Amino acid sequence: MLSPDGGRQYYLDMGSENLMLAVEYDGEQHRVDTKIFAYDIQRSEDLDELGWTRLRVVKENRSADVLRRLDRARRSKLRADRDFA
Repeated sequence: MLSPDGGRQYYLDMGSENLMLAVEYDGEQHRVDTKIFAYDIQRSEDLDELGWTRLRVVKENRSADVLRRLDRARRSKLRADRDFA
């Protein structure tokens, strides 16, 4: 997908375009490499502006916790879609 200004292209790790909900894995490089960290900030702002909800996960997250967070975000998106309609 393109950034709001069309100047940057982004790929999400996995997600649902119709819900605009994604799960993204952040490896250690996202925390320790300042160039990647700066890129992540711009990317996050662009995706927020486009209306995406993203769950960021790291290796320390338990699968059950990630699934619970994903379900909560999915339900929130579905409620918002229903309330908007």
